[in-house]
Amino acid sequence: MSLLPVLNNIVIADNLVELAVDLLTDHGLTVYDLKESCVSEDRLLYILQSSSASVLIISSTTPISDQILKLACKFGLRIIVRTGGNVDTIDCITAQEHGILVINAPYGNIISTTEYTCGLILALAKHIPHILLNSSSEWFNIKKKSTERNATFRITELSGKTLGIIGINNEIGSAVGQRMKVFGMRIIGYDPNHNFDNTNLPDWLDAVMELDNVLSESNYLTLHVNLTPETKHLINSRTLSICSPGIRIINCSNGGIIDEMALLEALESGHCCGAALDVFENEPLIHSSSSNCTMDKLLQHPNVIASPHLNEISCEAQIRTAIHTSRLLLLVNGKLSNWDLGLEGAVNLNKLGELFHHVIKTNWYKCLSSNDIKNLLQLPYIIHLLMSKLLSDMDKNILNNSFNYTVTYRISVVVPQCIIDCHQSKSVLCNLFAISCQLAMHKHCTIPSDLTIHQMNHFDILSCLIYPHFVRTSNFNQLTNAYEVNWSCTLHPFINSSCSITFLSPQSTLNTIEKLFEIHCTTINQKPLTLWLLNVNICISSVHSLSTSQCLIGILKDSGFYLLNGNNITNYDVNNTSSDTNTSTSSSDTNDDSVPLITL
Repeated sequence: MSLLPVLNNIVIADNLVELAVDLLTDHGLTVYDLKESCVSEDRLLYILQSSSASVLIISSTTPISDQILKLACKFGLRIIVRTGGNVDTIDCITAQEHGILVINAPYGNIISTTEYTCGLILALAKHIPHILLNSSSEWFNIKKKSTERNATFRITELSGKTLGIIGINNEIGSAVGQRMKVFGMRIIGYDPNHNFDNTNLPDWLDAVMELDNVLSESNYLTLHVNLTPETKHLINSRTLSICSPGIRIINCSNGGIIDEMALLEALESGHCCGAALDVFENEPLIHSSSSNCTMDKLLQHPNVIASPHLNEISCEAQIRTAIHTSRLLLLVNGKLSNWDLGLEGAVNLNKLGELFHHVIKTNWYKCLSSNDIKNLLQLPYIIHLLMSKLLSDMDKNILNNSFNYTVTYRISVVVPQCIIDCHQSKSVLCNLFAISCQLAMHKHCTIPSDLTIHQMNHFDILSCLIYPHFVRTSNFNQLTNAYEVNWSCTLHPFINSSCSITFLSPQSTLNTIEKLFEIHCTTINQKPLTLWLLNVNICISSVHSLSTSQCLIGILKDSGFYLLNGNNITNYDVNNTSSDTNTSTSSSDTNDDSVPLITL
């Protein structure tokens, strides 16, 4: 199973462990391993173009600008993989507009970031590294600064203190809470994405509160939320003023969550007693010669501990993340025999993509075999190719010369009963079928098309799950028992399209099948009906004309699509979605089950 028909060269702009690189090359993928990070924009663009890379693997040290996204998609870039959880260095919306999937791999570094956060909490309490000796002559001076009445470095205990966790539902946030509970801390939390009550809380969690209450009751505050418009500068002058005096703040999550100027002011006033920062709003940090540089003042403050974004790069985490990254790519490309399609870490799917991923996990994996899932994923490809063939045989003048017309794509297909019973599954398939039909129309007829569809030079499911597509409306026609997906061309308001899909189960009545498929043959007369029986045709109507294509009827089996009617049908290879014409196949050939119309 694959979301992409072809996944070519991979560029690694990161220090990925050799084990992960070997995993990719062992499965036949070409890897350009730069063995470095912090690659300049110009050099990265040159490498992507010269290698015709379809995948780019990066770390947090390689920012991806809009310019890279706009140009790299023209070179064939389809996927960007971030070896970690933070994708702030990538404009995911711009990537979506250019059909580039962004995947992160956050689970490999959970332990690393959790332990790093706990270490910083301890460091703030014990004033590490400020109390460490660099020479024997410092013994009495540091001892004095740590023990005198107005000690500069007052060593405190964590037991009995309150730790507030912003992002309590986050896996790292909850892992930090569990570990710090062992130190005798009171653990309270808030999560901007979840509503909790205080019943049935885990043993380590004392209470869940609103944000302001967490701020006012915490001695230590650790941040574990994604950077969104709602969480940007969540810690600001107002929220810092609510914090209890002497608050200590730890951030190993996202730099933009803290207003760094406001934090510096709180530190200088003494309201904030300490801060441990591993992430910053603008990375990498660049030295400024200005004496008023906020960042330099923040880093030089005696109560600040800072590190250059190291929380997720333990040796063990690098190995786990790299292997996880490689497996995701192999899954997306269908290189592993696994039902998972590699969308686990996808961060910029469109609404159809999100629904598709949900249906895969909650319905298809539970009630379908791997072969059935493979066939479902092949159906949109096959429909696209068949519709392309039907359109190429129709008179283009009907489309080009008509002022106001409607194109109706009719599809009937026999699918497993669990698909019939799941509304969301049918919704996903209907929308995929509609997109495949619209792209077929755009490629074969000189009519205006939506920009996003125009950018889809070749049909593949991944593009359908990323691009912000045209507006579609869906409804169920009780008279015809068909699902109808309707849309209008935004660039030409007089072109209306409708995709009418009838889902049939193997137990459907014969009369229904005869009406839909319009032929009698051994395959259709079988009871129960054969799965993956497919019928497509097109009707184009206007005020002055009506044109209906022939029906193409066939069956998907044994990794091929076999035509049951028709003459001189073009032979397509689904792995080459350019829909170029290959050798024609006569009707005698296509009726022979040994020669599939479409090789999958």
